Amino acid sequence: MTLSFAGDTNPVLKNLQNAKLGNLHFYMFDRARYRYLTAAKLIGIQTPLSAQLTEVNAFSIETLRSAYDTIATYFRFTHDNCQVPLPFSNQSYEEVLETAWSDFYYSEINDLVEMDDIALAILRAVCAEKTNAGEVASDYLVLALTEKYQARIEYLKNEAKKQI
Repeated sequence: MTLSFAGDTNPVLKNLQNAKLGNLHFYMFDRARYRYLTAAKLIGIQTPLSAQLTEVNAFSIETLRSAYDTIATYFRFTHDNCQVPLPFSNQSYEEVLETAWSDFYYSEINDLVEMDDIALAILRAVCAEKTNAGEVASDYLVLALTEKYQARIEYLKNEAKKQI
């Protein structure tokens, strides 16, 4: 199951999001890891997962790419109005999009990792990357995000209908 919507046709935004993947993908893991390790430290335990997490300093971009793409698709649905900045703006259209996307992504990741199942799926996908367990965790993560965003999209559509 993948998140998609009619009218998802802004190549400038899609290309920008793809270009930013290399810079943003580690943040998803890093925030989930920070939350998990902080909780483990708070209650004074060491788990097999916490031991693995302290050793991870890099992983394949592809490990969390589907999750990143799902978040990117949701952003395009909710934030892409294809508005070019007014001429007196100091930012180009691409710069406006890049700032909006980066700000949204960081904020969204901070919210998402507060959900236990999503944080654990991120961590398990990375720690078990290129294994069946890692693929299962990655698939679960994408499914959880897709369901969450589809519910939000339906809510927004219903609210828009009420406005008419």
